[in-house]
Amino acid sequence: MISRSPRRCSPGLRSPGRWVQALAGLHLATGVILYRRQVTDIAADGVVATVPDWGDRATAFWFLAGAPLLWTSGRLLRSAEANGDARAQCVGGAALAATGAVGAAAMPVSGFWAVAALGTWSWVQGRRAPRCHT
Repeated sequence: MISRSPRRCSPGLRSPGRWVQALAGLHLATGVILYRRQVTDIAADGVVATVPDWGDRATAFWFLAGAPLLWTSGRLLRSAEANGDARAQCVGGAALAATGAVGAAAMPVSGFWAVAALGTWSWVQGRRAPRCHT
């Protein structure tokens, strides 16, 4: 059970969740720039049933699909921070850290390092937070 007396939210730059959301925005912007031709082609063809299983359009789609997932993860982490839900911070942080580590191993020149770092930060922050749940 989460405490009903909310803890102060980690403000601004001290919030791993906020940085995950910022990373999501950067990921979206990078994807639109890198895959502008594919995005334009998908839109011009009407979006529905325009992305095959393989190829440039599929790569663009899956790159861009990560942005809203990252943003949502960051938003949920911010809620956990604001409400003192240390367990959610630990679990969410560990999931991001593991995803980032595997991604960085597979693609060393990528933003996965940032995901691993932010996930680790959130996990550590959750471990240090007072336990507000049973």
